[in-house]
Amino acid sequence: MTIVFVHGVPVTSAVWTPLISELPKSQQQDVVRLSPPGFGAALPADFGATFLDYRDWLIDELSQLRTPVDLVGHDFGGGYVLEVAMARPDLVRSWISDTIGGYEPDFTWHEIAKTWQTPGDGERHIEEAFSGDAAERTARMISWGIPEPAAGEVALGQGPEMTSTRSVTGGCFRTRPGPPACCRTSGTACSTSGSHRS
Repeated sequence: MTIVFVHGVPVTSAVWTPLISELPKSQQQDVVRLSPPGFGAALPADFGATFLDYRDWLIDELSQLRTPVDLVGHDFGGGYVLEVAMARPDLVRSWISDTIGGYEPDFTWHEIAKTWQTPGDGERHIEEAFSGDAAERTARMISWGIPEPAAGEVALGQGPEMTSTRSVTGGCFRTRPGPPACCRTSGTACSTSGSHRS
């Protein structure tokens, strides 16, 4: 059975390395790591980078695999997992997410997310957070709780695309839906390709 891991913002699929290494060898060969556009995978010029665009990207990626899959999501990747589980349950055998609290009506964003949602401040924070060379970014990832060597792998993937205001502040953080997909109408589906798989 395929196990699909979808990471969040602002990391790369390398964040899953410590967890995947704990799986039995027989399960490790069934792992697919998907990197959302702009976060380890190319950000297509025509990609809207809204929360629903990311959900539709994940639906497109899963549709290319042998389904149903076991789907694991972290951070914003966890939100995409929840949205897919509601919109296309046929693609999912099981799912887990660490962000279900974000669907509570009184959910409060963490301080960094609040900053990223603030025009001007969000762009400045992104530039500062991903400035410096790979060693400085590695130290920052370690301070955020990512262990070595995964922190170094994540830092290497934090390039100019990840600091795009369209992929972070102009997209998913400012367009995060309120109620779950089953409680609202959605716009036109957008699908892309070009994800990172390992």
